[in-house]
Amino acid sequence: MAKKKVAPTLETRWGHRMPDPLPELAVDDDGAARVQRHLRNGGGDPEAERAMQAPTPPVTDLLLRYLALPESADLGSAPWDQRTYDALDPAGRRLYRSTHRKVEVVRHPRSWGLFFAARALAPSPEGRALVLRRFREGTPDAREQIARALTEVPERLGVVELDALSTMLDGDATPDSLRALGYGAWAAYRRDPAAAFERLAPRLDARAIDDTAGRQRAIAVLVVLSKETRLDARWGGAIRPLLRDRLLGGYAVWALDACPLDASWVDDLLAYLHLDPRIVNVFDLQALKLLAHLADPGAVDVFLEALAKNSTALDVVLAAFERLPDERLRAAFGQWVEAREREGVPPDWPPLVRARALLARPRASAEDAPAVPAEVGPMPIGKAAHGPVGVKGADGRVGRGDQRGA
Repeated sequence: MAKKKVAPTLETRWGHRMPDPLPELAVDDDGAARVQRHLRNGGGDPEAERAMQAPTPPVTDLLLRYLALPESADLGSAPWDQRTYDALDPAGRRLYRSTHRKVEVVRHPRSWGLFFAARALAPSPEGRALVLRRFREGTPDAREQIARALTEVPERLGVVELDALSTMLDGDATPDSLRALGYGAWAAYRRDPAAAFERLAPRLDARAIDDTAGRQRAIAVLVVLSKETRLDARWGGAIRPLLRDRLLGGYAVWALDACPLDASWVDDLLAYLHLDPRIVNVFDLQALKLLAHLADPGAVDVFLEALAKNSTALDVVLAAFERLPDERLRAAFGQWVEAREREGVPPDWPPLVRARALLARPRASAEDAPAVPAEVGPMPIGKAAHGPVGVKGADGRVGRGDQRGA
């Protein structure tokens, strides 16, 4: 008789593993009991989710007791490997989706419970000590949730906490772990901003970005730099070579927003926009903003193409025309105004009003152009509402970057 095949268990198949079960704690409050059922039984209760977001004292007490359990820092594992999935037959794919979903259903409420518990404990020194213990013992996803909670109270974090969080920059480096790497880079920078260049600049050099993991870590560092308002001037030298890289260059231009730039950057920025020899990337608004602020005549061709091909670059090209009294820009905007008038655009539309005002200025020679200092600091032109890739912007959305033409 042939042996019956035994299917591999959920704990070993494709790396999908259920979290360790949570023990039941004694509670004498209906709301806390509901939250506990939600955490132990795999979620599915919207009321319990809301109770964790705005916890009552009994729910807070439950979350703190929950974090004291070693099991709280085990969120299991539910990786999704597209190559593995694509290589399976239809039955295997159904099984893969099923096991992945089963683990995710349990992981989701546990993940939020861990975050809310860590956030509730983070303000006190004793609480942070417990949170750090769970951070060091936890699975990668648990570490990420705890790091997220700690970054919400940055003013309470000392060297011990920041050193612990900075270790995340050396963790797994994949596109899916970019947020965790970002917490590590944030902590490494915040630990001592004055010494951050020595700690983090090596992550950007050619040897460090030679593989996929190194490039992911470089992205994490650039995202952190992009949120600063003023950077050490040395960062410019570390960032400049990245403009020759199509992927990293898209993050580098955001970090340059806080660097002092001079006219020597014009050629680098133009070369970045021309990385694809077939097309000028006039859809990278951040690079265009940097060029507009430098107001160099060598960038006029790029501004003309942006005006013709990218309507979202209108404000940037107007800013360039305001600083750069170039006759070709004047002629292009004269035609643009006439086209808008033929289309019946309302005369009080702000870009149209601004373009008319700039065209009404007396023609100026290059000598009469507004002076651009030898070094210019952070851009006065506001950043896009949604920031760099992976970073939450002013509108609360995670940015996807302005790189459609890249």
